[in-house]
Parts: sequence; C-alpha cells; structure tokens
Amino acid sequence: MATKKTTKKPVRKARRKTETVICPHCGEELLVSENGRYSCEKCEGLFDVDWFPVEAVLQPDGDTCGWATTKWLLKSFGVLDVSDKELLRELNTKAKSGFRPFFNKYIAPLAKKAGWNLKMGTGTLPMALFGALSRRGITLKNPVRFERFSEYTAYLDDTFDAGGRAAILIWGRNNTFWHWMGIDRVVRGRFRLMNPDEVGYCPLKKTLKSYEDEGYADKFLVFGFVRR
Repeated sequence: MATKKTTKKPVRKARRKTETVICPHCGEELLVSENGRYSCEKCEGLFDVDWFPVEAVLQPDGDTCGWATTKWLLKSFGVLDVSDKELLRELNTKAKSGFRPFFNKYIAPLAKKAGWNLKMGTGTLPMALFGALSRRGITLKNPVRFERFSEYTAYLDDTFDAGGRAAILIWGRNNTFWHWMGIDRVVRGRFRLMNPDEVGYCPLKKTLKSYEDEGYADKFLVFGFVRR
C-alpha cells in the first residue's frame, strides 16, 4: 500500500485533486488523483491507493439500491469503467433477462392459481453484485455470516485494513423488502453507511435501528470485499 507524502502539491480549485504518493517498492514519488491500483513508472511495481474520499451514490428509483451500492464500491476501488446505463444492464437490476422474467411468465401464474404469490421482483441480486466486482479483480472476503452487527467489527476492520470496502444487505417484511447499502469506516471500530436512499452518508447504528423499528427489516448480511 502506497503512503501519502506529508506535503501536498498545490492544485487549482477547478482541477481534480492530486496527491503525491511514494512507491512502497522503490521510493519513487508519483502523482495520483483517485483510488485504484497503480504501476510505478520507475520500477513497474504495483501498489494500491484507497484513501481518496468517495461521494455517496443516490438511487434514482426504488429498484436501484443495489446498482447504487455497486457503483459506489467500484468507485471506491477505482475500477468504475462503465456508464450508469451499462452497469444497470450488467447487473440485470430491472430483471429484463435471465431466470426472473422466465419464472414470472411461466411459473408464477401456475403458482398463483394454487394460492401462492411467487412472482420475483426487480432489483440487484447478490450474485450479480459479486460478479460485477469479480470481473474487475475484486473478490468477496470470507466468511459471510448471520450475526449481530457488533460481532462484525473485527471482520470489517480486517477488510478495511487490507484496503477493502464493504456492503450490507438488509431485508424483512416476509422477504418483501430488500435494501443494499455501502459501509464506510470512520475510524477503526467505527463505521457509517452509504445509504442510496439518503443524500450523503448516515450513522450506521441509528439507521439500522430505524429500519428495524419501522418494521421494514429485521435481518442483514455483511459482505467485505478486497482486491485480488
């Protein structure tokens, strides 16, 4: 992991902010402007930059919290390489292809006649999110467990110490409510949420409690991601 140099190179306000970093392999100084994996111009060694702040991503509609969380994760790792429309299609968030439209067209009507409403809704499925990250060199950090959130502290700290990022999936109301959010670390052991429903970041514990108190969600899964 590259480190910041203590002095910053002054830049014009209208230009993208740049930082001087020191290559951990040979000590060469380089300028970087965003998170990502870099190759040193001198020794060609690879190093990661992960300390640029990333703006929250707002979801445009009720189906796209997973799309917004995926975009935020890709930006955090510095590997966002597609447009909003392309990412929406890649994640199949609107369920226009694959198993869901087939199920809804042929299987759900039969189930409805038997008194079961099994129609599959839109949204970003976990495997779609994992796949989008994996194709860009980002992998899931095991293990993934059902636990109280307080018991995830060590797991999340290990993830962020490794230059990783995290997401949370909450659901409830008899599995009719699903919501994706990003997890950002404030300091070691303390985290905040990137909630696509909100503008900016929000307190983690207070937000999760509000979803629980309002009866929207009572279960959650935390996923840590690291660069391969």
